[in-house]
This record gives sequence, structure tokens and C-alpha cells, in this order.
Amino acid sequence: MTDSGEYKNVYNTQVIPYSGDLYTIETYGDSTQRMEVTAGHPILSVKRLKKRDRNKQWKKSWMIPKYLNKLDYLTIPINKTIISNSTRKYSITHGVGRHKPKKYEINVPLSKDFFRLIGYYLAEGSVSGNEGDHYVNFSFNENERAYIEDVKQLLKTVFGYEKAIETQTPNNHGTNVVVSSVDLAQVFKEFGKGAPNKVIPHWAMLEDPEKQKQLLSSLFHGDGNFYSKQHKSGYKETFRISTTSEKLARQAREILLRVKIPAFLNKQKRVSPRKPMYTVGVTGEYMSRFGEMVGIPVSNKMNGKNRASMFYIDDDFLYVPIKRITKKEVRDIPVYDISVEDLHTYVAAGVTVHNCSAPQYSANSLHAGCVEIFVKKNARMRYSSVENWSKNTYNLNTKRAMVDENSLMEWVSAQTGSGVTMLYPCSVLKGEGAKADHISIAVAGKNQFQDTGAKVYHLAPRTTSIIRAKSISKDGGVNTFRGHVKVNKSADECKVSVKCDALQMDLLSVSNTYPFMKILNSQTDVAHEATVGKIDSSQLFYLMSRGLDEEQAMQLIVQGFIENIVKELPLEYAVELNRLIALEMESHSA
Repeated sequence: MTDSGEYKNVYNTQVIPYSGDLYTIETYGDSTQRMEVTAGHPILSVKRLKKRDRNKQWKKSWMIPKYLNKLDYLTIPINKTIISNSTRKYSITHGVGRHKPKKYEINVPLSKDFFRLIGYYLAEGSVSGNEGDHYVNFSFNENERAYIEDVKQLLKTVFGYEKAIETQTPNNHGTNVVVSSVDLAQVFKEFGKGAPNKVIPHWAMLEDPEKQKQLLSSLFHGDGNFYSKQHKSGYKETFRISTTSEKLARQAREILLRVKIPAFLNKQKRVSPRKPMYTVGVTGEYMSRFGEMVGIPVSNKMNGKNRASMFYIDDDFLYVPIKRITKKEVRDIPVYDISVEDLHTYVAAGVTVHNCSAPQYSANSLHAGCVEIFVKKNARMRYSSVENWSKNTYNLNTKRAMVDENSLMEWVSAQTGSGVTMLYPCSVLKGEGAKADHISIAVAGKNQFQDTGAKVYHLAPRTTSIIRAKSISKDGGVNTFRGHVKVNKSADECKVSVKCDALQMDLLSVSNTYPFMKILNSQTDVAHEATVGKIDSSQLFYLMSRGLDEEQAMQLIVQGFIENIVKELPLEYAVELNRLIALEMESHSA
């Protein structure tokens, strides 16, 4: 799941060794999970404003673990996908004695009544039979007549089945509603056999929340209770649903989020062979909403005060406070880098994390990197870099290559993100016949300054340099290109080519070009070309007339503008750059 509350495919998973600080983060609301992240892994979070009070403002930002503290809030995205159907087709295999089994299909109405019956089955149901599955059982306490009659009526309403019988188990004061039906047994097998294996199928997790409320209600009536007890500090009240199925507990919590009810999840270990018990609970101000759903009225006040919760929920996220955050130093442990289709975010341990460098940190940062490369005689070196720094980062890089005789140095770089970038890869051509090829692209958006370019020093004869730069400016962003070339007096027959192309997406943006060429040898071949353009409205119209919307058309034009640079990148870098450009264009259209 991504931060947009949608399930997306993972198209690539890399396992890489990691050495450094490893952070372990635990949150309130789920005692069963903890998250381990590396020092540079951003997490979508909210800083706590007051230590004793829950936030009233929920400004989200991407923060690396270093900047997170106890009681800051992490975000859990709400799955908002709704795929609702009126019926579901089940394939049934019915064996009759020694005869060949019959195969046929039945259609089950996906009504609110069926979802209420699902909830009863998840709580109290089972499937059994001596030779195959023939029976569906619902087990209740003998005093739960209302639920017993409800199940019998639902079997009649949903399946037209009127032959349900009741059996008694005096030892535990139980009453069972039993149905002898191969069809029903095979339908309910989809929801798990045996209490620890109960599960809600994926299609039901995406159904209409109004139907899902019926499932939660009957699940609560079967496996839940309303805890209300006097303590020294006053009454304590909780709605609880308990199950030995961990998956069912997590699914119930996820559905509760879909109906805007935060819930906690606890695990209670029990003596073997008993399975651990998982409890989903609702407390505080959200109890009245849950009580309305299950038919148990709850006042908004308790102990003379308004009910309160440490959690907060909006249309997109649940906000949970950090319970504990620790770090330890590790060496050469495997960590996982996950690439998610269409987006760069996903959910780990329920919490939204980012897959690459973060779009925003909570404080200004400085990246002052240094790269030094020595290209020896007759060697070829290519340095490729796609960088997407936080918008609050000052990216001040130094990159330099010393290039010997008949060698080739290739720089391929792409810059997005950061607040300010100043980057001018430098090639010192000190050997005869040395060559340098600089290819770069810079994208500047709102409040961004991309000051990029290249430096080449021709110190030896017959050296060659090619500088090709492209820039995209949008939403008032400023792009500046600086091409610095110097040819020494002793460097005969050198060739220099500088070309920079700029694309401005709007009238607010700025594109600057500051070429500097100091040529001390008259036998040098020098060329410089610079262009600034905007998106052609006729191209935009043509693409939109072919079925693309404006955003898709603009993205296609931009991709064509940078195509020759993308081709120079390794495949995985090219994919990443295209995704970053697409994200930048989405924010422009928004």
C-alpha cells in the first residue's frame, strides 16, 4: 500500500549491505509491530506541538529518523479503494457417492445481509464434514437468542435456506445453528477453516464501507465485548474484539480505519497449545462512533470530561504517536530497497515511508559531497548520477576528474529537488588526445535554484570537450547554466562544443545562461549554442486531440525534450529519472 491509500505493484526489490545507524521505532496503538529503518530513510510524519496535548494542526513532512522524537506522530494511510459488486460467483464441486463429482456455479448476493452473516461466521462459524465439507456451524451461548435468530433469518434471506437446525451442548451452555449444505460450506471456506485461520478475502476488504460496517457489527457481537469497570481513577471503558487469527485482527483494524474509527491492536501470549490472542480495541472519543455502529449507545463524556484519544484520523491518514525510538550501529546487514509502481512511497509496519531521497525534511540540511576521479592512459570512465534531494537541502557538490592521454571522461547527471544546488563537474584534460563529455539536466520548481554547469580545462594538445545541458523551469523556479572552458596557450588543435537548451513551463520561471570561455590558442575550434523555449501550444493541442489530457501531454513533451539525455543513462537510472520528472510535472499541474 502507498501513502495514497492504494495497493500498487512492487516492480523491483534490491537487497544491499548496509553499515551505519539502524533505528527501531515503536508506536502506540500496535504492540505487535516495530519498524527498523536506516538513517537516511524518510518517514511521513508530524512534529508534536505540545507535550501534553494532542496536535490541532497536522502538517505532514518527510523526516529521517534523526529528527523524530518520542510522541511525534507517524502516519498510517487509509485504504480508500472501493470496488463494490452486487453478486459474487462461486464454483462448487459436489461429490455424489461413487459418481463423478458435479461442478456448477452459484451466484451469492453481496448484500449488507451477507456481510453481516460473514461477520457471524468469522466470530462463531466453522465448516465440517466426515468426507468433505458438508456442514456450516454457528456456535453461540444459549442466552444469545437474538443472534441465533438473526443468523437463521440471514440464511433464509441470503440463501433462501430454511432448514437450519439447532443443537445443544449442555456442558458449555451452547447452542449451535447447523446447516447441511455443500454449497454454503464451500462458500464459507473462503473465509477460513479453524479460528486461527479466519480471514477476510481481498475483494471483501475493498467493498463498500457500509457493507463492511455490517461485518464489523456481527463480528463484535460474536467475538467482542464492551468493557466497563470502575477503577480508582474512574470508569474505564473499551470496545474490544478478540480473535486467535492475527490476519483477521489486522484486517478488522484496517476496515475500522475505512469507517474513520481508530483502533489499537494488542497481542496476548498464552500457554501452549493455546494460540496467542489478538485484541482490536476502540477507546476515547471514537467509542460513540463505534457504539452507534454496533447498537450500543455511548456518551461523549466520561468521568465528567469529554472523551479523548491520543490518535487522530482524517480522510487520508491515521496519526499515531511514537512510543519509543532507539538506534544501534550495525555493519554489513542486508537492507531492502523497494521500488513501487507509479509512486515512491509504501507502507512498512503500517507506517508511510519513502523509497528514495525525501521531498521535504523538517529542517534545513547541507550536502557538501566530493567526487574525485583519475582516468589513466587509454581508459574510459563514465560517472552517472540522478539526485533528488529534499527541498530544504543546500546541495553544494564538488566533482572533478583528471584525464590522462587518449582517455575519455563522461559525466551524466540529473538534478531534481533541493532548495539550492550548485554543481559544476570539472574535467582537467592534461594528456594529449584526452576527451571529456558532459551531459546534464536540471529541473527547478517552486522556490528552487538550480545553478549547474560544467568546467573543462584543456591543458594538452588535441583534447576535445563536449558540454550538453538541458534545463526545465516551472512554478517560478530558477535555472542557471554556467559553462566554463579554458584552453591553454600550449594546447594546440583543441575542439570545444557547448550547447544548452532551456524549457520554461510558465512566465514566472527564469532561465539564465552564463558562458565563460578563455581561449589562449588560436588553433582551437570553438562552438557555443543556447536556446530558450516554451511548450508549443500546437503540440499540446495535437496530443490532447489524440486522447491525452493536458498533464499527460505536457509530460510527453518534456520526456521528448530530455530523451537524448535519458538514453545515456543506465536503465535503472533512466526509469528513476522519468519517474522523478513525472512527479515534478504532476505537482506543476496541481
